[in-house]
Amino acid sequence: MTQTLERTGNAEPARMPALTAGQRVRQAVPPASVLVAFVGVWWLVSATVYGDKNYLLPRPTQVAQAAIDNPTLLLQGLRITFLESAAGFALAIAVGLLSAIVMSLSKSLERSFYPYAVLLQTVPVIAVAPIIVLWFGYNQQAVIVIAFMIAVFPILNNSLLGLLSTDRNQVDLFRMHRAPKLTEFVKLRLPAALPSIFAGLR
Repeated sequence: MTQTLERTGNAEPARMPALTAGQRVRQAVPPASVLVAFVGVWWLVSATVYGDKNYLLPRPTQVAQAAIDNPTLLLQGLRITFLESAAGFALAIAVGLLSAIVMSLSKSLERSFYPYAVLLQTVPVIAVAPIIVLWFGYNQQAVIVIAFMIAVFPILNNSLLGLLSTDRNQVDLFRMHRAPKLTEFVKLRLPAALPSIFAGLR
């Protein structure tokens, strides 16, 4: 019996067999086919439906040529977009996590504000984007606010769900030992909520 347990404990985890070249090719064919079909439909629509109106839907070759001719402008635009998106995402993380923590510690605040968070999450951002542009102007602030609105509600809802889904038996164990609220939150609720928090961050 002991030898059996030792062999079981020392057993190495099973490893996935390495893929052969044929299997790798078969896995790569579907996404490559979709990409080729997408580019083909794009070119067909831009050449037949829009014709000479290239400003409405440029052809793939024109997009590629513009990227080759203006690499500096493209990189500058990518940098600005990345910084704006990162700023909105960072703000959403701070506000979403802080709001979830506060609501998880107060039932009255949760009942007061959480229904509105769920309601606002269902509102399409494209519906409020014109209002945001009118308020903030067509500038970086508007883009940051839109990025914030896209990210904050999933972070808030998933984080709050994780903080409120802690195992009740473990909570009772902490309270039986008269652990302070801060200790219970830092050592129990927050670690248990990490999978839900990271799910919201995705």
